[in-house]
Amino acid sequence: MPNIVTSLPFDVDDLSDTLKVIFIGAHTPDRVQLRKICGVSRQKIRNALLWLKSHNHMYRAIPINELNIAKLPEDDVPESIWATLERIENAVDANAERTGFTDDPLTNAAGNDESNTSNICPMNTSAVLDVNGTTISSEDIGVHLLRKVNKDLISASSDLIEKSTEDEDDVYMIPRSHMPIKDYFNPELLLGLYPTLFPYGFGAPQDSSRPVSVSLEQHIRYLLAYDDQRFEKHHSFMFVLFNIMQRRQACWNATLMASRPYFQDAANDLQTRGGTFTLI
Repeated sequence: MPNIVTSLPFDVDDLSDTLKVIFIGAHTPDRVQLRKICGVSRQKIRNALLWLKSHNHMYRAIPINELNIAKLPEDDVPESIWATLERIENAVDANAERTGFTDDPLTNAAGNDESNTSNICPMNTSAVLDVNGTTISSEDIGVHLLRKVNKDLISASSDLIEKSTEDEDDVYMIPRSHMPIKDYFNPELLLGLYPTLFPYGFGAPQDSSRPVSVSLEQHIRYLLAYDDQRFEKHHSFMFVLFNIMQRRQACWNATLMASRPYFQDAANDLQTRGGTFTLI
């Protein structure tokens, strides 16, 4: 954690750099309604950080920034979040955000005489279009981004904007580190990502200090079988772990393929051809 942050919490004015709230519907909720889901309590955050420093070894060396805590509201929505709040009012786009690729089996469970659904945890999914980016080139993304930047500059000085540019989707820049984090045999990865799931800083998969080695798959099954369902109901835990397991499986398959004798023969043959090929 000291390699990621120097103090906690972050400045409230910087929340909009990493957090974006978008509502889909006909009306934007007022501040009182938004307080129930985006409200911040200064004292609760301070108590939570003090508890982490006392009980979680990953937070003991991180100082608490009292100046940033003083900037936090008391049971209210941070001004930076309220100022950058957006709403999608197009009914077609709103329905598309909630559309899945297949019918939800839980929705039709009653009609199919599937009454034993008490242990099922429903998850509402959102549609993702072109997840592999096969139809969008990097040039198209760059041109689209330049158009949006140019649109913002023009709108600041004039209200005359062409309708074709008004209908374009917004571009949200997601900050990233210049150095990818290691996800192989790094128990601190999940401990740092999910302090609410691992509040004491222990229990992450692939911990080398554990006397009995447990595979990642077995450990994930164990976590998802918790009686309180905190891992199962978390909004991103199982998706992050599935992505890690999927990439590991792809790397393992590539390793098996590269270990075959014919693979090395083909690689040597390609090198001797000097990089000149004819597509038939």
